[in-house]
Amino acid sequence: MNTNTLKTILVILMLVIAGYLIFFRLPDNKIVVDNPTLVDDTEDTSNENTEKGLWEDEISDYYEIKYDLDGISDENVVADIDRWISDRVYQFKKDGNFQNLSPQDIETLGFNKGMKYSINFKYDLHESKTIKSYILRTEYFTGGAHGNVEIISFNYEKENNKRLGLNDMFKKPAEDYLSVLAALGDKYFTGKYGEAFFPEGVSATPANFGVWYTDDEKITFVFQPYQVAPYAYGIPEFPVVATGVSDFINLDYFAK
Repeated sequence: MNTNTLKTILVILMLVIAGYLIFFRLPDNKIVVDNPTLVDDTEDTSNENTEKGLWEDEISDYYEIKYDLDGISDENVVADIDRWISDRVYQFKKDGNFQNLSPQDIETLGFNKGMKYSINFKYDLHESKTIKSYILRTEYFTGGAHGNVEIISFNYEKENNKRLGLNDMFKKPAEDYLSVLAALGDKYFTGKYGEAFFPEGVSATPANFGVWYTDDEKITFVFQPYQVAPYAYGIPEFPVVATGVSDFINLDYFAK
């Protein structure tokens, strides 16, 4: 091997080593990779992530997200509720388009004058001897005269933590028990609200009776604002005593 060839090889090796140090190493010994979330940052953040918990309030210049969900600890309940919350938070941010607001948008919406959109999550817990029910309230404010509320229930059999649906609570086919509920609901709300009652809110569809909780004697259905009455009437409820519909309902979930 002549001298010129040896020099050429040495130069190539030096360039390779220099390139490695420039592109793959930083002065503080961090490894640069394609995915920045995989950077080896020598600092252990595992405890920090654990302490932060799953649901944390988020406050920005344009919106607030708040969680009042202390006391929810069962693993499957947390997972079910978190899926619901994640979807609502995603849609809230997407609809708000907060990252792409122009100065004109900010002025028009009043964000430069203290206005903020908000989404808050709260819940009520109801328990009977056999069932635990979480009624989750999602409260929105995106301008206007008042906010809005969305209600959903998460119901679980205590014995095995199984999530329950209406078909578990009734022993007749859905078309049969929904017809009974529709008739009872129509009579109940006509007597309570009179001409302010919206009868389509209790028509015989699963969606109309999808939010509910129990105690040892009855099943209570919860309705969205505007579903069966104007907003001023709040969140209406409709109780059904189990023994009064014993031909349709599964009495195993109620006190005998």
